[in-house]
Amino acid sequence: MVFMKKPLWTMCALVALSQQPAQAMEEQEKSTKTSLSIKFEELPVEMKEETLKVAFMSEKTKTTNFRDIMKNIGIPLSLVCKDWNEIISRNSKNWICEHFNIPPQHRDVFWSLFKGRLTYKPNPNSEEDQVNLFISSFPNPLEGEFDLSKCGDTGHYLSINMGYRKVQTPANALKIEIWVLPRFLVNKELPSIAEKHHLRAVITSGHWDAARAPIGIFWTWGGENADDHMSSCDYYHMSSCDYLTTESMEDLGSENLLRKYKKSAIEDAGSLHPHGLVSPSENFTFRL
Repeated sequence: MVFMKKPLWTMCALVALSQQPAQAMEEQEKSTKTSLSIKFEELPVEMKEETLKVAFMSEKTKTTNFRDIMKNIGIPLSLVCKDWNEIISRNSKNWICEHFNIPPQHRDVFWSLFKGRLTYKPNPNSEEDQVNLFISSFPNPLEGEFDLSKCGDTGHYLSINMGYRKVQTPANALKIEIWVLPRFLVNKELPSIAEKHHLRAVITSGHWDAARAPIGIFWTWGGENADDHMSSCDYYHMSSCDYLTTESMEDLGSENLLRKYKKSAIEDAGSLHPHGLVSPSENFTFRL
């Protein structure tokens, strides 16, 4: 029995010794994690915000959009802890506005647009089979064409866009183009806009009160030259551009786009736009 006890004691000792490094490593790892956690918690608020800003913004490129970034990065970060959630909720607006160089005085208007959507209803009087196309899905919310491929055959007649018309698009030659445009963007880019562009005519005519209507809607004929589609342009002679620049942001989403078109300045004076092509806009509403 004495002979048997010694190997058994030796084996137990070896097992105990072999466990010591593993236990020490586990304790060291726990200590490191705790230390790192404490250090992050003790960081100044400004450093926490900058750290999370870098993590949040790191995925933004010319082709990615903030809707996907919020889903893939923003929400997971927000779920880590209450502190992170509050930081991201408090700062995401400014982070995104800074990325697009939006001045502080225009950030509320931009943010309303950014969170907005174009809603399509196959039946204008029903919510059934509704399709939501989010403005935040554009790499740049101030420009881009909505994908109408899931909106029946409306894409054969309409092209709905953010921003303003800069070039003639051959694919839109037989379509009505609808543009949603914030006034602050016009003010910023007016020096580079062509002399005979319809935006210059609207601004110089004094028919866009930016304080009352910070966002306007424009209807253009896709077959017209983008730089010279109004050689004689005034309130009653705008041959290929209708516009609505009198409604508040609250009112802008109150009706479908066909009803908005019927309120437009040139529609009242007798627009040349074929009503058959504008009619499908009855299925669309901008929600801000």
